[in-house]
Amino acid sequence: MGNVTKVLQNMFFIGYDVAKFLLNTGRVLKAIALSKECLNLLNNSALEKEQEFVSLSSIVLYRKMLKGYRLINDHTSGIECCRKWMRRQKHGRQCNF
Repeated sequence: MGNVTKVLQNMFFIGYDVAKFLLNTGRVLKAIALSKECLNLLNNSALEKEQEFVSLSSIVLYRKMLKGYRLINDHTSGIECCRKWMRRQKHGRQCNF
């Protein structure tokens, strides 16, 4: 694992922790936006060799986003999030948010 990969993974963990904090403190929309940014970070080509990390991390992020949509009763966006999650699982990590 190269230095760039380590940096990207650390950035992901920081972003995830902040998104989790925002979600737990009622700032749901900001948490969802940050989760989307973390998903974009996971699409970085430097993480191509870390497929297991990317796959597991995206599952965690989508679950947090779904929780956020449920908290604000935005079921339409929740359904769309699920569709994107399933598409991502079906076609690999090439599906952008």
